[in-house]
Amino acid sequence: MLRTIDESIKGFEIVGKYMMHGAYRWLIRIDFVPEREALSAPGAESRLTDLDLTSGRSYGRNFGSKNQRLLDDSEGGHDSPVRFYDVSGGNDRFFVKEARHWLLPLWQEYRIGRSLDAEWVVKAHGMMRENILVFPYVEGFKILEYDRRNDAECADLARQLMSIWVYCKKNKIPHSYPGGNLLPLEEGAVLADVIDLNPNNFIVERKGEGCCLRLVDFEPQSNHYQWKNRMHMAKILWFLGSKRGLASAYWCAGLLQGVVHLVQFEFASVERRIKYRQPSLTSLCVATLRSLGGRALVRMVPRLNEL
Repeated sequence: MLRTIDESIKGFEIVGKYMMHGAYRWLIRIDFVPEREALSAPGAESRLTDLDLTSGRSYGRNFGSKNQRLLDDSEGGHDSPVRFYDVSGGNDRFFVKEARHWLLPLWQEYRIGRSLDAEWVVKAHGMMRENILVFPYVEGFKILEYDRRNDAECADLARQLMSIWVYCKKNKIPHSYPGGNLLPLEEGAVLADVIDLNPNNFIVERKGEGCCLRLVDFEPQSNHYQWKNRMHMAKILWFLGSKRGLASAYWCAGLLQGVVHLVQFEFASVERRIKYRQPSLTSLCVATLRSLGGRALVRMVPRLNEL
């Protein structure tokens, strides 16, 4: 919730706590910066401001980072905090992302993506308005939807994936990154620590007789996300059936690194966990158990109605 107003926050402090429904709730005092000192959005591109978002299809997105997919309004997409549009302007086709609340992460995504110089980067054309980012339309499908019929093609996609991973481990976040009060990045932070290399963010684009792997999301997730990204890499390599030994090593290394990191935050103050957007090991375990319990309940309720 704090990230939705991050561009206007000067600081915050935990001033108390109370128990509700068996869990502690925190009272937070928020200090705001004067309006004239608030972070401002990147300038809008004049050639994009005339795009008619009502002329094409619009979508929402399901919640959570697992198995993400676009939803139309009949499937619940109207509740999504982010809207997407498939529109045309002149002879070009665009994919447009509209943030309803989280403005600063959208600006950060724009600055990070624009700073990268690689063929696999789906680089934004620019800002349409302060909460709307315009991308080129990429015709393709998610990596985990790939049919895997061609072993040589699978091996080539695995090679491209590893090339992207090496790039993300070597290249730093740009100096122009508009940092807020939350999720401050350490000096020298690399892409692999910040962005989300979730399989949902990799698109396979057909080019002639081959395939090109593209990355479509550069919104910052953390400043210590490399452990999770190692596990994402392992999942994709396992799926492609290539470099299975390396995939297993990545998954084990990511799991160990993640447990150590989460244990460290187990003893961190609440302010620090909020500021760095890091759960403790206990809170992550509780959230995972609740999620599993919710899924089990969803499957059980229809069967109970049949009794």
